Amino acid sequence: MAEILLTINMRKYLIRQGRNKRLRRAAGYVRERIAHYTKTQPENVVITQELNNAIVKRYSKSMLPLKLSIKLDGGKATASQFKEAKETKPVNRKGKEFQKIYNRLASKEKAEVKPKTQTGKDVKKDVNNTLPH
Repeated sequence: MAEILLTINMRKYLIRQGRNKRLRRAAGYVRERIAHYTKTQPENVVITQELNNAIVKRYSKSMLPLKLSIKLDGGKATASQFKEAKETKPVNRKGKEFQKIYNRLASKEKAEVKPKTQTGKDVKKDVNNTLPH
């Protein structure tokens, strides 16, 4: 049993279809492209329920490229939606670690800022130019 990873650009086909016909024709187009790449007949291509729901809900409307995982077994091709491996530790922007790093960077930026005059030149304290009291 072999496995193929495939990306199908649905926009090229669906942009030529009417808006009310895209939903019906999207699954047929996906089946046709899978049959082409796996060198099988469209009748031998099985689309999983999960992939079909994704095509109906998202891909036929937004026309994004569709990533598939295809398993070949004999003369049958079973297509499912490709699931990318998730990161082991996602970035939590609301967590304590992020806030500590953010506060540390913000304090460094504040310390490096020099006061400026309206002309944009650095303010220098000159003893000779101060007004007597």
